[in-house]
Amino acid sequence: MRLDNPVAKGARTCTSLPSLVCRPMPTTAAPQTHRWTRREYHDLVDAGFLGEDEPVALINGENIHTSPQNTPHAVAVCLVRRILQRVFSGDTYMVDEQLPLALGPESEPEPDVSVVEGQPRDVLDEHPLSAALVVEVVEASFQSDRTRKRDLYARHALPEYWIVNLVDRQLEVHRAPTGDAYPETAVRPDDETVSLWGQSVAVSDLLPQFRTPPHRSPERPDYAASPSATSAVASS
Repeated sequence: MRLDNPVAKGARTCTSLPSLVCRPMPTTAAPQTHRWTRREYHDLVDAGFLGEDEPVALINGENIHTSPQNTPHAVAVCLVRRILQRVFSGDTYMVDEQLPLALGPESEPEPDVSVVEGQPRDVLDEHPLSAALVVEVVEASFQSDRTRKRDLYARHALPEYWIVNLVDRQLEVHRAPTGDAYPETAVRPDDETVSLWGQSVAVSDLLPQFRTPPHRSPERPDYAASPSATSAVASS
């Protein structure tokens, strides 16, 4: 079938067509990321979408997948917990592994080790709202622990945050939170000590002894401890 030229027949051009036809297609809006609340997060668990042991943590409204614990990680967690139980002996504090913390309506991290005021029955109805000290053991998920988690812990005024770095065999100490940052930061190698609650803790006691050193992570610290920063955290 032959189609006549509509212009030659006097048909309206695009400029005279209804505006709906000639109007440019609207730009597609950027997809919106849903920010999960702690209530919704637990609803996912109750509905079976997330398992109780699922390697996921709710951080700033996002379900963040966490790395599974390999053997060095698990050993370091045990070492850290044992040392902290010596420092925080008595009935005032409890030292636990992967205890969920209720940090606002959109975050429920599970630090590798945390020191929380009180006893287990005190948190029967609700997860702890704070901690005296939180510790993360890192080997691969370095940037998340140094940025996202660090900022979260500072914003909720957790007074002290440690990163036990298995690759570089050092301890990063973050203290005195202000806003979403820790102004007092220091890096302690494994031949030094750090002062905690009036006691001296050897960094080497927090680190497993490897027969074969682990592969160095490409994600290295984005700062080096300056003399002023190092002096901000007391050592014995």
